[in-house]
Amino acid sequence: MNKIEQSKSELPTLTTYRGRFLKKIGVISLSLMSSCVPNKNTSSELAVSESVACDVVIIGGSTAALAAALSSADSNVSTCLLEPTNWPAGQMTASGVSAIDFAHHRPNNMKLPEASLDIRNWNKDFTEALNAFRNNPGKCWVSNICYEPILALQKTILPMIQKRAPKLKVFYETNVISVAKKNESIVSLLGVKRTAKKGSGYRNLLSQDLADWYSTKDSHFFSKKVISFTGAKNKPPVIIDASEFGDILVLADAPYLQGTEVTEDSLTADEQCGQAIVYPFVLEAVAKKNIPNSPKNQKSPQMQDAANPSNTEILTDSPMETPALAERADSFEDTTIIPLTSDGSEKFESGIPKVQTDMPGFFSFGKFNWFQIWSYRRIRSTGTTAGDMSLQNWFPGNDYPGGYFLKSKAAAKAETSSWSGGIDLDVLRRAENHAFAWASYYANKTPVNQMVNIKLDKALLGTDHGLAKMPYIRDTRRSLGLDNFLLKFKDLDGSATGSSPIGTPFVDRIAIGAYVADFHNVQNCPRRAYLNKHDNLPFFIPFRALTNQKIPNLLVAGKTMAQTYHANAATRLQPIEWNSGSAAGSAAAMMIKRNYASTRNVFQNISELQNEIVKTQPINWTIEGKMYPSR
Repeated sequence: MNKIEQSKSELPTLTTYRGRFLKKIGVISLSLMSSCVPNKNTSSELAVSESVACDVVIIGGSTAALAAALSSADSNVSTCLLEPTNWPAGQMTASGVSAIDFAHHRPNNMKLPEASLDIRNWNKDFTEALNAFRNNPGKCWVSNICYEPILALQKTILPMIQKRAPKLKVFYETNVISVAKKNESIVSLLGVKRTAKKGSGYRNLLSQDLADWYSTKDSHFFSKKVISFTGAKNKPPVIIDASEFGDILVLADAPYLQGTEVTEDSLTADEQCGQAIVYPFVLEAVAKKNIPNSPKNQKSPQMQDAANPSNTEILTDSPMETPALAERADSFEDTTIIPLTSDGSEKFESGIPKVQTDMPGFFSFGKFNWFQIWSYRRIRSTGTTAGDMSLQNWFPGNDYPGGYFLKSKAAAKAETSSWSGGIDLDVLRRAENHAFAWASYYANKTPVNQMVNIKLDKALLGTDHGLAKMPYIRDTRRSLGLDNFLLKFKDLDGSATGSSPIGTPFVDRIAIGAYVADFHNVQNCPRRAYLNKHDNLPFFIPFRALTNQKIPNLLVAGKTMAQTYHANAATRLQPIEWNSGSAAGSAAAMMIKRNYASTRNVFQNISELQNEIVKTQPINWTIEGKMYPSR
């Protein structure tokens, strides 16, 4: 097995290691503690260690950011990607959502699921990134492709980055901390790059280290250097904010939205009411040894009724019928977290911290059984359960709806002079505890006839604690586009124009997408009736969704797109993020090559951009042999 480690060079190297697990690092403190983060200086006081000139500067951390970087570099312009972790690709790697979400609904009996798996509807780089995993190595049932994130880095993602050198330079473990503007254009920005003084750099939980990531001063865990990024040839760079936090939108004082709009046509929103975050983690099934009275020649049992814990029978790995879709449970169990106990046959350390969640009544199997949850996002399948690796991202499990992770817009603005992402660290801390508590809850529900112990893996996600490097973030700060443009859900379901069987076929379309509006709402927020619409049609993303109303040389991609909360719930999945990011990279390169000072210039010459984009990805759907729209 391979482990990604940060090397002294800009590109992480892949090194082998012996054994499955990392060294035991002692007791993990799960309280919101200081990581020896020093006081931060304002940008005017910073000593810049290095100056870098790039045509295109991408603020990363997302799937869209990697796609934008590859596309921009392929267009032969110098490209810099500021990646906050050492695992580029966001959801697909660092956030541990390596079960790819493809369309599963069939509007008007259309074969949309089949079309979403047809590589004629895929971006070519996305196809390359996933080719090694098309056989679904995890044999999961939420997706047609479930894989180990660390293998994606080794086999596809890092080689794709290396192939673009020297046009593409990735600054790993680098966060943006300030921007400089002239006449509303961004002319430069500062980033802080950290280097772990010892170990992997992911010893502590994110809630403990995030402020340190943005700090410019050396700390107990990291040494730092401040890097200035400017444009090449004495011109301002083109900036792409494809970050998970929408850093540039705040730092550049760009118009943006946050939270749930009171109506989809309103710019007024409940700022603290958005999507729940989740910290994925990986569990390993370890075969038990010396089990007395172990069951032999078991007959195929019936499915366990999760509402009846006394029924201990459960489906084994073979044979089994898995649900066609990931239906959400609608009932919660009242429970408390109980310590893991041995069956008496052996000593076994699960590696799961014994913590409490602030939402002890949230966990439930609903109508599913233990094995169905195990195989839901399984990323390694042995056929016998023992040796399996199950990625856990379950609702109602480690999904954490107990608070919104973004600070209010006012609080974020007040933080710009000493920027740390505008994140509520207490929400992160509670979400981390909640994830560990679900791991304990789920492990304690392991049926006797599975004959395995459950262990928290601390290698496959590249951290010493076992949680993903970054939480899975479903929504963030969203741009307001040119002429107040926002992509709306009614553009996705066809109701804006009455178009059928497709969504609004924008004249400036630059990407396609397909997924229902999938909500994991934060609790204690108003339930807006208009958000009850979930199903939509195969849809299109217009170039205007990649723009900002105020900042002429700023593009956005992924979850930062100019879109409503309702639309974001359908566009936030990995294939769609990749498509929007790739289009943004092509648009940025066009601005550099044509010497365009504003995204409006691109919009006015949209056919030229479209002609470039179709070399990489479709802007029309191919469904059952027909093209939509039909030109």
